[in-house]
Amino acid sequence: MTPCWQKVFLAVDSLIGLELRRVLDGDVAAGRWGVWLRGLGEAEGESGPLRIEGIVPAFEPVSDRLRGLYDEIHVGEPADVLARLPGTWDVIVYGDALRRLEREAATELLFSSLTRSAYVLIVASLGEEPPFAPGEAGGGAVPGGAWQTTDLVKLPVVRSGLLPAAAGRPVGSFLLSRDDPCRVARSGVASLPDGTPGASPGPNEDLSRVVQRVAEMACELGYIKKSVTYRWAKRLRASSLWNGARWVRNRNVGVVTIRALGTHGPSARDAQVWLLGASPNAGEMVMPWDMVEWQGQWKEHAEPYHPYGRCYVTTRGRARVAGGGDPELRFITSAWSGRVEVAFRRRSETIDLWTRKTGELIVRPARSPMQAERRNGDERREHLAAREQGFAGGPQTFSSVERALIETVRQADRRTLVIYCPRWVGISSSTRALFEHAYPVPDRADVAPQEVDDASLRRYAAVIAETGIDQLVVSGGDEVHLRLVRLVRRKLPRLRVDLLWHGSYVQFSEYHEWELMQKWIDAARAGEVQSIGTVKKGMERFFLGLGIKSRLVLNFVPGTPMSPPAIDGQERRVGTWVSKTTYRKIPHAMLSALAMLPNCRLHAAGLDDSARKLVQYLGIRVGVMHPGPLPHDDLMQAMRETHASLYVTFSECCPMLPLESMMVGVPCLIGPTSHLFEDHPYLFERLVVPFPDRADIIADFLERALGERDRIITEYREYLPGYNEAARRSVAEFLA
Repeated sequence: MTPCWQKVFLAVDSLIGLELRRVLDGDVAAGRWGVWLRGLGEAEGESGPLRIEGIVPAFEPVSDRLRGLYDEIHVGEPADVLARLPGTWDVIVYGDALRRLEREAATELLFSSLTRSAYVLIVASLGEEPPFAPGEAGGGAVPGGAWQTTDLVKLPVVRSGLLPAAAGRPVGSFLLSRDDPCRVARSGVASLPDGTPGASPGPNEDLSRVVQRVAEMACELGYIKKSVTYRWAKRLRASSLWNGARWVRNRNVGVVTIRALGTHGPSARDAQVWLLGASPNAGEMVMPWDMVEWQGQWKEHAEPYHPYGRCYVTTRGRARVAGGGDPELRFITSAWSGRVEVAFRRRSETIDLWTRKTGELIVRPARSPMQAERRNGDERREHLAAREQGFAGGPQTFSSVERALIETVRQADRRTLVIYCPRWVGISSSTRALFEHAYPVPDRADVAPQEVDDASLRRYAAVIAETGIDQLVVSGGDEVHLRLVRLVRRKLPRLRVDLLWHGSYVQFSEYHEWELMQKWIDAARAGEVQSIGTVKKGMERFFLGLGIKSRLVLNFVPGTPMSPPAIDGQERRVGTWVSKTTYRKIPHAMLSALAMLPNCRLHAAGLDDSARKLVQYLGIRVGVMHPGPLPHDDLMQAMRETHASLYVTFSECCPMLPLESMMVGVPCLIGPTSHLFEDHPYLFERLVVPFPDRADIIADFLERALGERDRIITEYREYLPGYNEAARRSVAEFLA
């Protein structure tokens, strides 16, 4: 890896001579640019104060140290921050932030930045990126995030610097400008130390010549491939006439045949065959893809780590390669891989490409055995392959779960799909109850929404587009969902999109939540989103007041409530279940209430360290205490083993846990923060605690609920059918 001081040296060297008054650091990271930019401004003897602003992604914390280095820090992605900030800058600096973007998006950001700044500085590594294990620096780069010299051809570079990295990967600094107001562009003519022209070019001039040469070669190749002669030859090579003529001439000697059989071993998740490259002879460069004969449903797939930046994938198909005496093939091996047959000179072998850990397999068909070498992939490659698996653009590459979802939605009367984040327990439970067809994005609860990379997002978009839906509902509304909406609308431009918001007004005080809310409101005003529904009663009036269509959706749990559980013994078991302790869900008053009641035993999950210490100090007897939140099915069983649940929280939209607790026959006390039970006087008086911060009131309500739990569940069983019917109507009205 390149040491940070080398990158700083390049950045500072590129900025010498600029007039710096206002600077935007698009990549705050550890604040190194902020320190050196301020030092540079002082060294250059600027007459006025230097204002330095920074951009931090929403998923990264902002420490007090960083706030001290910058005059102002803006939270969000660079493109979004630029869109909402006024004024211009003298220079905008980008480093690792560009590696989180695909090349097209990064280039668009740079040109957009050039309209807002006199100069834009890029400090980037060039060439293929080495692998990173999760958690290492660089692990957030997307496929294609590394810069190539060909990318620089499109950019107005006025000054550049180049240094070799410790790992052999050069790092360059590139100063861009449309007008170059400070006239910092350096001459491309090299000079000897005494000033005589003709010396060997320095790194800047050498890099410029390489870039120019690559551009000329790319232009030349483009002309060739567009020519009628080339296109006809390509079509002829794929014809049966060409194959027949070649067989008559040499009986296809030297031709390697690759067959994806469409079968896989018992442990494989799919039957994919990924061909990374084919060389005429071992050790030679990979031949151009246009020289390969394709039959079947081979799909081109972007693969920046391999020759020509792409590879080909299928589950069933044939490819023919004209090899030499010792041809070489390269395949991906993974948990999604199937069997491939390789034939050469009247010999054939069937090779199972399945491996538990993603890697590469080198096959040399002229040798026996054909399998020459397996290269184990690191965890980062495995992550990419697993998340991108099958993203070749066709339904044959989707997993069995995705294909089942696609088929189910296609056959539904109403072609509506709902996406949600499985990491948020309450929203997930609400979504699955409210809507028939739900698709988790991300697809696993252990993946945070801000960790979803662009390749995975493209895959989710492909699955959604394949369903052919007419309406997409976003339940929850993380930022990744808004990005996904924009991707899907490119494929389905007439798609209707609605948001179901699960937040409350109190969360406007949370910076991230308020930033997110603004983005969805702006999307609704721009017509990207048709309406914003809410599960917080009265909040629909808030959105309507902003000029946005809105409906109230009532959370519910279908089914018939169970009878109260029969629990042996005289102890009264009380459950307190929280996903995590926050200022909106503080359990300390509820726990203090237990200390006032005799013969109670606590069952709990999700309590933080301070809450557990309170339980210990107060001497509250504990039955079961789970350190983290429970999976849904485990939670239902855990609640069934108690007499009552406590969920007296300080802020809610419409909590699911009370409804689920009542469904398993366990009364649940709640705070006065939602519409639940307000239309049933008895349930409201027994279950809604008017003062959530008074432990004595909670204790009184709990004592009464424990004594009347049979009647509470009976009243709820009679009340529920009418409430659930109203909830279903609210969903239908929202979708309509």
